[in-house]
Amino acid sequence: MCLNSCNKVISKNLISIGTNKEALLSGREVYIKALEKGASSIALVHNHPTGSLEASPDDIATTQKIAEIGQYLNLPLLDHLIIGKNDFFSMKMAGLLNLDRKEVSKYTKKS
Repeated sequence: MCLNSCNKVISKNLISIGTNKEALLSGREVYIKALEKGASSIALVHNHPTGSLEASPDDIATTQKIAEIGQYLNLPLLDHLIIGKNDFFSMKMAGLLNLDRKEVSKYTKKS
């Protein structure tokens, strides 16, 4: 979602349609849309087909990459929401937004 300077949604953009296990998300595509729309900030939203609200290691890593790009463009990522059946999970509220590299690695290590 692209937001204006008052954090109001100015556009909703479909960037990727995933499979039942993953979706590819390019920071380039996210920010091209945001820049085209004149956004002041963005928020990411996706669902998990299982209905689970748990952020996967890939969700966390991708969020950090998008947030880092936004810092360079002065177009911040305000939140990344995962939508479940009747609820949602906010990466910002969970403290998973704007982590440093060391913190990201502890969430994304493969067992």
